[in-house]
Amino acid sequence: MDMAFGVTAADNVEKSMVMVELKLNHIGLRNLKETEIEEKIRGSLKVLADSVPIYFEYYFIFSSDLVEQAKAKLFRFYTEPELRRSRKAETMEGLKVAFFD
Repeated sequence: MDMAFGVTAADNVEKSMVMVELKLNHIGLRNLKETEIEEKIRGSLKVLADSVPIYFEYYFIFSSDLVEQAKAKLFRFYTEPELRRSRKAETMEGLKVAFFD
């Protein structure tokens, strides 16, 4: 993953790191593969090991013209509801609204 930032739950006790992968240079989604996404997540988890708690959603940031296609593609990749909920395609603005507004 390209970056991470810390968040605190509403109770101000539970802290975790949100993992973010920037896919802003993509001009199409033909080369986006489920294995690539899972390798990014596994690699980051391996590096961080048990040093910090990881937020339950992983964000993949796309340009606004590709984000809806990316959401549909991620939905098709995963059949398990838990995995569908935890792999999120979003724009940079959407990420900002979700965590910083």
